[in-house]
Amino acid sequence: MTTGEMITMAIGTQASGYPRPTVLATLRLVQDVLIKQECAQLQFTDINTGKPPTLADAIQITPLSFLIDLTATYEDLVLWRVARLMTIVRQNDDYGHLNDYDQMNVPPRNTTEYVEVNGNYYNPYYNGRTFDADSAAVSPTVGVSEHPIVILSRTPEIALDEIYLQCYFKAIPLTTEKVQLTIPDSNGIHFMYILPALVKALQMQADGDVDGLLGYLTAVRPKVWAALSGGAQGKRHSTQSRAY
Repeated sequence: MTTGEMITMAIGTQASGYPRPTVLATLRLVQDVLIKQECAQLQFTDINTGKPPTLADAIQITPLSFLIDLTATYEDLVLWRVARLMTIVRQNDDYGHLNDYDQMNVPPRNTTEYVEVNGNYYNPYYNGRTFDADSAAVSPTVGVSEHPIVILSRTPEIALDEIYLQCYFKAIPLTTEKVQLTIPDSNGIHFMYILPALVKALQMQADGDVDGLLGYLTAVRPKVWAALSGGAQGKRHSTQSRAY
């Protein structure tokens, strides 16, 4: 279902009398609420390298703080969360073997402390904090930003292009009816879940039934997240202990 079709259907059912710009703005808010989750289809991977971005791609604010703004390279891409900082395991021994893509084919032995991204394995990088976009919890010296922020706790002992970011992007803003929803129409969820959420959000503006809207959104979010989790690729694996 296109954005324009959803607006027309909403107005033609229980949202008659609402101007199309108001319905579009409400649909944008509904999508923003439903899409905020760490799901596979929202995880950003550089199309040129096949890897997540690194701190070298970010804007350095201070020696230890970074604004994760990638719009200089990807114009419409705005991130909302950096979930993890990661590094590549660079040992070529029993603890792991790098393939031709400089990535791990198997996790390090005798440990569960690794992150898998699209079938490649990374080590967690613990020396820092991440802040979601639009967060007021960031230091006042940095301020609130529409982009995520990373603040390291010490000068990194490795290069910035070796600190990878497992990050997730925001929905593309519905500025016009020609912009398609970021949420995919998997198994008809546009008609089954997004359209009713839009109608309920519009009705809430008229009758003030906030609890009814929140209850519906809470019930629908896991179904939307399931659709956004499709397409994930990876390996089934288990950690093996040494024989001593």
